[in-house]
Amino acid sequence: MRGLARMAYREEHADTFREDLVAAGCATTFAGEALTPYALRHMFSTLLTEGHAADAAHNRLMGHRPRDTKTLNYSAKLLPFLAKEIARIAFLLPAQALPEVA
Repeated sequence: MRGLARMAYREEHADTFREDLVAAGCATTFAGEALTPYALRHMFSTLLTEGHAADAAHNRLMGHRPRDTKTLNYSAKLLPFLAKEIARIAFLLPAQALPEVA
């Protein structure tokens, strides 16, 4: 980017995601907040934390690099283990946050 004027750059993923939600007839907000890929990623991480998922599973599910040598070099990505950790998430939403159905 040498020689080019620095300009703010915003990827179009959030707009495309929102357009896809509208096309599918889904809500584009939840509890007054816009649904974006970032917001959903943040919520997923929060739900893993609240569900007391194992740190190794949390990191793998979020796509983070393992923090220790043992996990990085010697642990397999075991799907049953990850599925068990995902099952810890409570998918119950408060009634007031659910979109109204017409």
